[in-house]
Amino acid sequence: MEVESASRVVDGAIVLIDSVEGVEAQTKAVWGQLSRYGVSSRLIFMNKLDRPGASFRASMLSLITHGLHSNPLAITLPVASFKPDDYARAEPGIVGLVDLVGWQLWKWTADKEHSIHPLPQSSDPAELEKVLPSGHPLIPHLIPARTALLENLAMFSDELMEQLLAFPSESSYLQVQQQEVLRHLRKATLENRTLRSQSTLFNVNTGQKEKVSKLLLLYASQAEEVDSLPYGSVGVLLGLRFTRTGDTLVSGRGQEKFASEQSLRGVAPPPAVMSASVIPNSHSDLEPVQEAIRSLIRTDPSVRMDTQDGQILVHGLGALHLEIIGGRLKDEWRANFEFGRRQVSYRESLASKVSSGLQEWSTEVAGKSVTVKVTLSIIPLDADEQGDPAYEGNLVLDSKGKPLVAPDTSPDQSHPLTNLARGISSALSSSPHTLLPYSHVKVQIMTFNLPRDAPPSILAGASSAIMRNTLKNAGMGPVLEPYIKLRISVHEDTIGTVVKDIIDNGGEILDLGSDATPAFGTEGEQHIHTDGVYIPPAKLSPSSTSPGIVGHSPHSKRTIHAIAPLSQMLDYSMRLRAISAGHGTFDMTNAGFRQVSESRKVEILRELGRA
Repeated sequence: MEVESASRVVDGAIVLIDSVEGVEAQTKAVWGQLSRYGVSSRLIFMNKLDRPGASFRASMLSLITHGLHSNPLAITLPVASFKPDDYARAEPGIVGLVDLVGWQLWKWTADKEHSIHPLPQSSDPAELEKVLPSGHPLIPHLIPARTALLENLAMFSDELMEQLLAFPSESSYLQVQQQEVLRHLRKATLENRTLRSQSTLFNVNTGQKEKVSKLLLLYASQAEEVDSLPYGSVGVLLGLRFTRTGDTLVSGRGQEKFASEQSLRGVAPPPAVMSASVIPNSHSDLEPVQEAIRSLIRTDPSVRMDTQDGQILVHGLGALHLEIIGGRLKDEWRANFEFGRRQVSYRESLASKVSSGLQEWSTEVAGKSVTVKVTLSIIPLDADEQGDPAYEGNLVLDSKGKPLVAPDTSPDQSHPLTNLARGISSALSSSPHTLLPYSHVKVQIMTFNLPRDAPPSILAGASSAIMRNTLKNAGMGPVLEPYIKLRISVHEDTIGTVVKDIIDNGGEILDLGSDATPAFGTEGEQHIHTDGVYIPPAKLSPSSTSPGIVGHSPHSKRTIHAIAPLSQMLDYSMRLRAISAGHGTFDMTNAGFRQVSESRKVEILRELGRA
C-alpha cells in the first residue's frame, strides 16, 4: 500500500528491475499503479547487474515484451570490466558506466573510489581508445547508443530536432552538451509552499480540521524534528486525530468551500482475499487490541476488521500481509493477542435482478417519528463490467446511472447521496444468508424522499435496512471464490509433475512456454519490434551468455502460466519446493473472484459453518 499511497502525490518514480529476471509480476503491478495515478515521468534502474546471468539487453527487451514501454531510452551503459579478456571469459561484474547524457565515463575501484573521464567529441575509434582499452567491446557501441538517445528525444522536442538537423552528420551529435540533453529530459513542478508546525489543516475527505503538533523530517530510517517542511519533503505529521492514509489535507482559511475541487484521488486497495481470527490473550486485552486494529486501518486501508459470531476477524491481501499485520500490531501497538487459523475470504453475489420497490423506513429524531422512502434496483454485474474496488467490487449508481464515490472519500459528508451510499455499502458488507460480503453487484438508487427538516444522516440507516430486507427476500446467491494467477519457473524435467499438481488442486494451465524474457540468440527476439530503439548487444553483459552457467540460466527452464483457487495454494511455496527438487520459483497476482459450482458451494458453506 505504500506504493499505492505515494503514487497519488509524486511527480516521478524510479522503478527497479532485476537484471537477471527482467520484468516480473510485481514490476507490472507497480507500473500499473503509476499509470493509474498519472505518474508520467519514470526512470528504470537496472539492478543486480553484477550477478551471474544478468543481462542489460534482456532487461530492455522485457520492458517491450511485457508492454511497459514501446520505446525505452538507455541513458547509461554498464561496464562489466575494463579488461576485454574478462568479456571473453564471461566474468560477471560492473566496474563503471558510460553516461550517455553527460558523455562521460565513470570508473570505480575496489576501495569504492570513483573517477570521471570525459569522452572525446569525435567518432574516431582511436580517440575512444584513449579512455577505454583497445579492443574493448563497448567502443563500437558508444556512438550508436548516444545517437539513438538524442534522435528519440528529439521526437518530443522541436528545438532539439532543429539543433540535430543543423549538424552535418550524426558524428556531430557528440557536440550536444549535457545541459542541453537534461533540459529536454527534465520536467519539474515547483510550488512555493511550506508546512509549519502548529498549523491548522483541513481534511477534505472527512470535513474536519486537524492541528499539526510536530513535524519530523525523514532521512531513511532516521527522523529529525523540524519547525517546517518545504515543498517536496518527505516527513511525518504528528497530532492528526481523524486523518487516514489516502486523505487530502489542505491549508489556508476557507478551504472547506473548495473541498470537492481540491480532493486528490483516494486510495483504492484491492479486495481482501484472506482473513484470520484475532484472539486476545485476556479479557482486559480485548479493547486495546480492537483500538490497535482501528489505528492500523487508518495507516493501511487495505486492512479490514469485522466481527462474526463474537469473533474479531482481520482481513488482508494474503498470507504475507496477515503476517505483517500481526507483526505491526505487536511491535508498534504492543497488542497482546494470537492469530487463529487463516482462511480464504469468500464472497456472495446475486442470482438475478431484484427491485426493492418503494419502501418506507421509520425512526425517531428528537422524539418525533420520521419516515424515509427509498427505491433501489439491484442486479448482478455483467461479465464485462468492472466493480469499484472502493465498494469491494460492487457498483453504486445514482438515478442517472453515474457511479457514486465511496462515502469515506466523499468531499461532502452531509450530502444525501453520500449517506445513501454509506448505508448500501454497509448492507453489502455482510450477507443475511452467509454473512459473507457481497461482490459483483450493481445497486442503483432510483428514488428517495427525505422530509424537509430531517437530517441527511438518517438516509444511511434507511438505505441499509431496505437493502438488507431486499437481499434477504431475494434468497442466497452464488458463492464466489478468490483466484490467483501463477507464473512458475521450473526445470524441464519437473514440468510434468508441477502441471499435474496444479490441475489436481483445481487450477488450469493458461500457457506453457519459455521465460517471458527472450533467450539470447534465439528466434524469440525476431517477433519483438525494436525499430528506432537502441537495444544493447548481449555481449555487453558477458555473464548472460556464459556457457558455464547454462544449467542455471533461463535457457534450461520453462515457464508455466496458470490460474488456481487461492484456497488450494496457501502452502504452495513448500509444495513447489518439494516437487521441483528445490529449483522452482513462482510469483502470484490477484485474479479476482470466480463463481463456484454447487458442490463446491456446499463445501465452502460447511467450512464456514453456514450449512
